[in-house]
Amino acid sequence: NSYTLTLMVLYFLCHTGAVPYITPAPQRVDQLPPMPEYQPNRKGGGDMPWEEVHQRLAQFLEFYAAWPPGAVVSLVHPPASAPLAKADMDGLTVAADQFCVQDPFLLDFNTARNISSMTWRGIKKCFAKAAVLVKEDPAALFRPLPPKADPWRSLR
Repeated sequence: NSYTLTLMVLYFLCHTGAVPYITPAPQRVDQLPPMPEYQPNRKGGGDMPWEEVHQRLAQFLEFYAAWPPGAVVSLVHPPASAPLAKADMDGLTVAADQFCVQDPFLLDFNTARNISSMTWRGIKKCFAKAAVLVKEDPAALFRPLPPKADPWRSLR
């Protein structure tokens, strides 16, 4: 789901130092400062550093393609050189070979609970292949896919 993918991206960016890790601090919601007013991007789309985007995407795909079994994606603890093991996580009960992304708000909840170990192995293989594609041909990200054949044509 998109929440799990967002947590994975944030973990990756913190792990690689692209964004700083901020230690969560419990606060009362009524004491938080007001949200700043939305400021649209004034630079325009032409200033996007596409080469860096391609590099980061390939690194993200490689990072999770090599994700070790028994490790947890967790933003509750600062990303270390090696991911935390499930055994080190208090209250988080997950099968040994299941992919696990810890919800930073419900600490005993795996947001990736619907991804079986077999499905995760398939996803990792796809990530590895996609990383190669992004490195070899970054423009492929923007090419439209060929149209699919009509599956009902033979029945007409």
